[in-house]
Amino acid sequence: MRLKKKIMSLVLTSALIVSLAPASIFAEEEQTAVKTADVEVSAQAEYSFIVPHHTITVSADEAENMGYEDSPVEEGEVTALDALVAMHEETFGEDFKKDKESYLKVSYGYVSIMFGLDATTSVYTVNNLMPNDGVMNEKYHSYTGYSVNQAVVKSGDKVDFAFLQDSYWMDNNVEAFYNGKDLDGATLTVGVEATLDVLGHSEMMCGCYPSDIVDASKENLSDAQFALVGDDGYTITPLEGAITDDNGKVTLKFDKPGTYHITVIGTEKMESYGGYVIMPYFTVNVAEKVDSTIMDDIWLQYDFKELSVGDTAEIYPRRVNQIVESDTATIKTVVRPRFNFEVVSGNSVELSKEYSSEKVSVKAVGVGTTIVKVTYDSIYAYGKTYASTFEPNAAYVVFDVNSNPADINIDSGIDLSSYDTIYYLKGETKTLDFTPTVDEGGICKVTVNGKTITADKKGKYSATLENRGNIIGITAQDEEGNFKRFYQVVDAREVSVNIKNLSREGEEIYEGDEVEVVVEGITLPVYKLATIYNPTMYNTNPFMAAKGSFVSYYINSSDGVTYVDATGKDATVTDSEVKGYGTQYNITDNSMIIKFDNAGTYSFSNGKIYESWWGSGLGADKLVENGGKPNMNAPILEGYFSELPGFKIIVTDKRILELGDEVNKLTDEVSKLKEDLNDANGQVDSLNTENETLKSDVEKANSELEKVSQELADAKNSLDAANADLTQNKKDLEDAKKVLEDAKKSLEDAKKQVEEVKANTNSVDVKKVVKFANSKVKKFKVKRGKKKAKLSWKKVAGADGYIVYRKIGKGKFKVVKTLNANTFKYTDKKLKKKKKYSYKVVAFMNVDDSKVSNKESKVKKIKIKK
Repeated sequence: MRLKKKIMSLVLTSALIVSLAPASIFAEEEQTAVKTADVEVSAQAEYSFIVPHHTITVSADEAENMGYEDSPVEEGEVTALDALVAMHEETFGEDFKKDKESYLKVSYGYVSIMFGLDATTSVYTVNNLMPNDGVMNEKYHSYTGYSVNQAVVKSGDKVDFAFLQDSYWMDNNVEAFYNGKDLDGATLTVGVEATLDVLGHSEMMCGCYPSDIVDASKENLSDAQFALVGDDGYTITPLEGAITDDNGKVTLKFDKPGTYHITVIGTEKMESYGGYVIMPYFTVNVAEKVDSTIMDDIWLQYDFKELSVGDTAEIYPRRVNQIVESDTATIKTVVRPRFNFEVVSGNSVELSKEYSSEKVSVKAVGVGTTIVKVTYDSIYAYGKTYASTFEPNAAYVVFDVNSNPADINIDSGIDLSSYDTIYYLKGETKTLDFTPTVDEGGICKVTVNGKTITADKKGKYSATLENRGNIIGITAQDEEGNFKRFYQVVDAREVSVNIKNLSREGEEIYEGDEVEVVVEGITLPVYKLATIYNPTMYNTNPFMAAKGSFVSYYINSSDGVTYVDATGKDATVTDSEVKGYGTQYNITDNSMIIKFDNAGTYSFSNGKIYESWWGSGLGADKLVENGGKPNMNAPILEGYFSELPGFKIIVTDKRILELGDEVNKLTDEVSKLKEDLNDANGQVDSLNTENETLKSDVEKANSELEKVSQELADAKNSLDAANADLTQNKKDLEDAKKVLEDAKKSLEDAKKQVEEVKANTNSVDVKKVVKFANSKVKKFKVKRGKKKAKLSWKKVAGADGYIVYRKIGKGKFKVVKTLNANTFKYTDKKLKKKKKYSYKVVAFMNVDDSKVSNKESKVKKIKIKK
């Protein structure tokens, strides 16, 4: 423990000196010729981090500037020694510059003093492995390791230094796995116990021996204590009960979401048998359980790549929407989840990793086609849980390795980019028609998701799409028999189109109603990517001129159709295009609010998603991994994307609605008649029951005839009266039946009337009436005279007459005169002084036995003075 106290004393003393030093001592001169690397570093001794895990920027001349000899295996690159020197400069400041060898002594790459302590039993790793030349020494069956001044480090690498505690240099390297994957970067669920498998093996074997030898040396690590690393990077707090058992298993459970840093330290029991560990540093996400949605998408830089045996490539995925601190945050705030890379078919390539938060390397090892599926795990960041990949959004990349590919070009005939999606209605089957071509030779095979399909007589193929990324494969052969393959991934997603009557929710749509249409299950074609793309919001400023994003449909008839535009105002349909606007970063909130003034069937087709964005042109995301500096002068780019399903809206004539009300009234009347009939039937049943009782009485009376003659006479009279009542009841029953028959006939007549009106809905007369009803009395004038008012107006086409209404003061309008169709003037006489009079005129048309009025004229007012 004295070593630990000495280290901590040096660290704390130097930290105080650094905090009091002027900022200028840390300033770096700009030397564009010198390479730099952003490296995650740490140092540990006796179960303490003397340099906490953090990222520093290291230049390739860091060691040389302090007088140390650097010999990188790649000239001009940053070395592990550069990182070590930078760590000392950051930790000890001016003390290190004044007396560097008291803190760090290096000779020919061998480190004898480090952080002011004896470093003869110390190790370092780059990305958890000892750097080496990769050349097998057959005598020792191992690789030759690099000294600290030889090992090259790149941006994103982890460089860790550790003082060993086992005198035999057998300190354990610790590996922990959750659900078969490395604990580092894993996501656990809040409140759910997670059982880990923990293995240990000698740190000295990391990287210097082939993986099969290292794997064979791994054993279940028992008696190891799991602990939390505090936010300061120094504090280590053991987790209660989290000690590995004899099988190397341990259970962790967290009650709050967040990002936790976990390490492992030894216990007294472990040290009793001479066991020690090199403290690992696991970053674990603990998140609430969140369901994935279509918004949880994933982008790759390509979906098909041709390789030759021995070639290498990389897969760099992106989670979109990106996880950032805010919409205006820089590229450095982007948090990447752990991506999973799964070979779903083929064995022509090998992957360097099965999962990573960055990228994976691919190496072609044999001839054939291999498909790799890419997904990502859920993650907790910036106080929020982000879901894992929505399964239909899983990305696919196809690698084709061909030893002698045909020198021909294949055109799939599919005019879709990786930014396009074919959306189709749930429950329906979607087919994609395409006609592939080759510049020579012929097409010999076409597949969709591994299934072979055939062409029609004109060479057209029809692919049945699934709710996923669909892999279209085309194999062609030249005249010499050589093959070439081409693959394209076509995204297809299920959506729903919801139509809602805003004017009368839940009811049939009639002319004049306002309707909302929402396409649910779509996303922006071009997501926001820090420093690359930024979707615009609608802006009328001429210097911005941003159109935002919207759903676009073309309508078969735009006469009398308006929609609500991005400003919230009613807009006239232009070039048959109807639009539904979303927000800046979310097209799922799209809403087309449409009003139909005329009845008819309206078809919406050629659906697209329009988007405008600031930044780079399409494809820029496929050329870079992290992006560059924000460009505040980025141009606005735009385009139509994807394919949306068509739909229809039926708008019914208002007169049908009115007739429906009449039918409802007649139905109510028939129901009342039925109730009356049922009452009559009940009365008849009651009379029948009484009649049976009377019969019983008669039988009793007959049995006593001889005894009581007078009673017989009375009974006879009663029987006669009952028979009379029965006759009347029968008559009443017949009358009730007749009433029922009349009611049925009235109902049939009403139905026929409704059918006749429906049949004539689109006739010339109805259209004439509708046109008249929508007209208005124009040029209505009122001139004041002596105790009189002279009214005049313009003739209304189709009018059978006019009604003049008058209101005195604040009273109600009353009819003062009804005029024929050829009278366009009227004089109202005998008006009283100092009274205010208001007039309006309405034209009417005689339709059957009723009058149909048009819209009222404007109201004109006068005041009688004399």
